[in-house]
Amino acid sequence: MAAPAWERTPAQLFGLRGVPSGSFPQITVAGVTNLGTGTNERIQIPIGQQQYVNSWTWIRGSHVLKFGGEVRRSTNTDIMRTSISGAFGFGAQPTQLEGTANTGFGFASLLVGFPNSFSLRSTDPLERSSNYLAGYFQDDWKIGKDLTLNLGLRWETDTPMVDANGRMNGFDLKAINPVSGTPGVVRFSGLDGWRTSPYDGDWNNFGPRVGFAWKALGSANTVVRGGFGVSFAHPFDHGVPNANSLGFEKSALLSTPDSGVTPPFLLRNGVPSLTLGGEALTPAYGAVRVGVNPTTSVNFFEENRKTGYAQQFNVGIQRELPGNILLDASYIGNLSRKLATSAMNIN
Repeated sequence: MAAPAWERTPAQLFGLRGVPSGSFPQITVAGVTNLGTGTNERIQIPIGQQQYVNSWTWIRGSHVLKFGGEVRRSTNTDIMRTSISGAFGFGAQPTQLEGTANTGFGFASLLVGFPNSFSLRSTDPLERSSNYLAGYFQDDWKIGKDLTLNLGLRWETDTPMVDANGRMNGFDLKAINPVSGTPGVVRFSGLDGWRTSPYDGDWNNFGPRVGFAWKALGSANTVVRGGFGVSFAHPFDHGVPNANSLGFEKSALLSTPDSGVTPPFLLRNGVPSLTLGGEALTPAYGAVRVGVNPTTSVNFFEENRKTGYAQQFNVGIQRELPGNILLDASYIGNLSRKLATSAMNIN
């Protein structure tokens, strides 16, 4: 016996089969306002961070020495559902009358259950983690009554993000694909000799710090200050912990092969279950023969990716004028290099 209406999900109430529960699917109909929800659902349980920090200060003569370090471990269990119950598309082409001026009506295609497309993505639980390591040293050196130097060095790195269950994909640009016979193979963490971390660690992130304060020519009213430092960016300034989950998610991308003449499936039959994950994690994953439109979009991390950094510098002069007026003129600069981007098309 069917469950009462108040116990059924929105998709079940309308008789939609083969889609995850949780919400009514997004339905896009040509010429009609979208129906349903396209809102992402992201579940992060738990997000954890353990941080250990220590620092020391040692004053010796004209030197004030500061040094210390930090260890920070970040963990995150992430489930990402791009469209909670999938997204259907309906075009006008199926209801177009041949030999007439009728251009079809997308809502009629919906009523007869003739979709143009369907897409869905829901990741498995991704248990990702990485570590932040840092150490620093600084000497504030008062050379004389008119000049102080600040000399320091900081080293830091974020270790490569890894998945506790190996649920992460990569991409081999040189291997020959067994399906297409062309270079490019999707690879999976720890399988068939593939690496367990998606990219190499960047261990040479040394950031110098140099500064000074000088009473110009011993003046009591004029001070010249300047400084230079290098700061490193987090490797995921443009990215998310649930990236590169291909092969470890329920996903489907179905579309009509001939611009709407043939449907990828009929709505009354539900979404074909074979499309919702389960493909073997082999070198043939997601591949199609040459000349066939691809159905899999591959994202991956560049193996030798570098940490972005910024060079920040300034120099200025301060002059005390009569009447308790302070004149301050400074030049400030910031140069950034190797900054991350969310995605780059290698084609």
